[in-house]
Amino acid sequence: GVERPPAAVRTGRRALRLVAERRDHRRRMVLLEQAGVLHQPPHLLQVLALVLMEPPGASDDPIGDRRLDVFRAIRPLSADDVIRERAEHISKFGLPYVFGGDHPSEGGLDCSGTMKFLLSDIGFPDMPRTSYDQYAWLRKARTLKHAKSIPDHMGGRKGIKPGDLIFWGGTYDSGHKVSHVMIYLGQGGDGTHYMFGARGKSKTGLHGSGVDIFKLSSGYQKSLVGFGSLPGVF
Repeated sequence: GVERPPAAVRTGRRALRLVAERRDHRRRMVLLEQAGVLHQPPHLLQVLALVLMEPPGASDDPIGDRRLDVFRAIRPLSADDVIRERAEHISKFGLPYVFGGDHPSEGGLDCSGTMKFLLSDIGFPDMPRTSYDQYAWLRKARTLKHAKSIPDHMGGRKGIKPGDLIFWGGTYDSGHKVSHVMIYLGQGGDGTHYMFGARGKSKTGLHGSGVDIFKLSSGYQKSLVGFGSLPGVF
């Protein structure tokens, strides 16, 4: 048979391999730094990317074992987790409400443009552009609930859920039943509801912007049309 090298030699080779891996890791960190990724706020997906830059090692690889432990401990992200994270990130851009705005590069966004910008890159590339067409999109998918009030508590068969689009009418003369849309983010520990989107120039959210996170009052709302889940998200 093939004679195995002495234990000291095997240990030395393993140490050299770990040194090489760490040097390669530092090179990748430099590339991430140059790309500007590490200047952004910490994000779970960034942490996961760093963990998985190399496949988990065998049982004699303590670094690989720890990497695998981290991967196994990560809770799968739900759709509303991803939406909330992205909404919070966009809310810090400091964007104003701009009628007809489709992209932050235009200096601002309107309500339906905000929804499309928020959702088109995270699984909804075919989402319609206007609030009325987004309303029709949910109606066609049979996820829309017509309502004149926001429930006190989220959840339940008829309740509002994180990730639901909320529609209002009569906010301006749009020529349609629906003229405004926001997305529901959830309920705080004190019972306060929160939503994300773009509101008129006289309205500012938690970060002082027109495209921001806003408190949502429960109860009857005369202009409310309804709310519903995104197609494919239940």
